[in-house]
Amino acid sequence: MPSKRATKKPAAKKPAAEKPATAKPETSTKPVWRKLFIKPGCVLMYNPPKGYTKWLKGSNAVALAIDMVRLQADEDRCVENAWVFASSITDVESAIDDAGGYLHPTTNLIVSYKKGDKAFHRDTLFAAMEPLGWEGMSLIAVDDTWSAMRFKRV
Repeated sequence: MPSKRATKKPAAKKPAAEKPATAKPETSTKPVWRKLFIKPGCVLMYNPPKGYTKWLKGSNAVALAIDMVRLQADEDRCVENAWVFASSITDVESAIDDAGGYLHPTTNLIVSYKKGDKAFHRDTLFAAMEPLGWEGMSLIAVDDTWSAMRFKRV
């Protein structure tokens, strides 16, 4: 005779609770120059792409090429900002060498590099700048093509 004991059925698995969709963080409305802490004064530009002036719009900074800085500056002149657009650490080293005495301890150095580059990216840039005496401070997306890392002299 079969037992009258109830046999337990395996509990049905509850469907996994749906995770709330993670919303993308809102895009910052701050202008690029503000995210990079570009100081009023001169921005020494190296190899900027076409249309770069839009990133400085609204700031109290004036973009100048190294030749213009040399024409306008005396030997003790210091640029407040230097922005290098590079595809390798060699490009960055050349820009720093070329700027020479214009880069003082208070200069805001910014290095932009193309997104998706497997050889030259934030990690290789950060590691290469330390022996040159520069410490990475922040990293931003400039646009869909460029990222930028801001450095200070240590």
